[in-house]
Amino acid sequence: MSRELFASRPALRLRLFRTAFALGHSLPYRLGMMIAIIIGLAAWLIDGQGRSRVRRNLRPMLASSGLAHVERSVRRSFVHCLMMFNEAFRLARLPGWLVSPQNIQIVDPWGVFAQPPLKGPAILCTIHCNWELLLAAGHHLGLIESIRVISRSNLDPAIDELFDRMRASHSARSLLLERAPLASLRALRDQRLLGIVADRDYSGNGMVLPLAGHQVSLPVGPAALAVQSGAPIIPVLLARRGTSGFALLVAKPILPHPELSKAEQLPILMHQLARVMDRFIHAVPSQWMAFHDVGGRSDPPI
Repeated sequence: MSRELFASRPALRLRLFRTAFALGHSLPYRLGMMIAIIIGLAAWLIDGQGRSRVRRNLRPMLASSGLAHVERSVRRSFVHCLMMFNEAFRLARLPGWLVSPQNIQIVDPWGVFAQPPLKGPAILCTIHCNWELLLAAGHHLGLIESIRVISRSNLDPAIDELFDRMRASHSARSLLLERAPLASLRALRDQRLLGIVADRDYSGNGMVLPLAGHQVSLPVGPAALAVQSGAPIIPVLLARRGTSGFALLVAKPILPHPELSKAEQLPILMHQLARVMDRFIHAVPSQWMAFHDVGGRSDPPI
């Protein structure tokens, strides 16, 4: 969102990011969370365009719930967004209890993390929901030792460096999207873990599939990397429970089909991954970052 808002004022944008990281480092967690909730509610009140956009995105999933429930979910989306930002900007200085085993319930029916830490090669995929905090949770719970994560550049090396330092505090290294394909494949061939947020295509070369009640272009990267490397795709989701508790959900791993050609494998893996991402979003619609038009503007705003 800040890309469009401050596109013509990069110096101001950098100062705002530095301020956000500084506040995240210095403010107590609960105070930061209180401020985030207040800002989220204020943004919900004044941002009419944002409300309409989130409403369009969420309405197909909540059509049977009634208008009041849709509006509550829209309001919660703004609040959860700011709560996520509060935790993301303080990722290098989280309170220990937040990412402790007592505070995060692991739901792993497939035994993916039965013998932690998870060994590579493997591709961990999630949606835009607590994805930065997921790095910290995986590291502090001992589920992973280190990971490479594909990230979209902020178009400012100084801002990218702020995020790199934050992720490095949890043994994560950023691979910028513009240079990610070769670096990602190299990481998998070196038996490493790779993290990808897989519900949004920034390249313009995605595959259009059903997601959250819309037809959405999804990135083919996870499936293409799985086909090329033979690594499994492991869908994971960190879902908020109340104000500070979480559940870490692990879906059934998606395995390549080496008996098929690469061209045949790609759409199969993409459809499997899209179905899991869709279930994740339906499980936590108000926690999903839905502030862009995921399915176009076919639905008129209320």
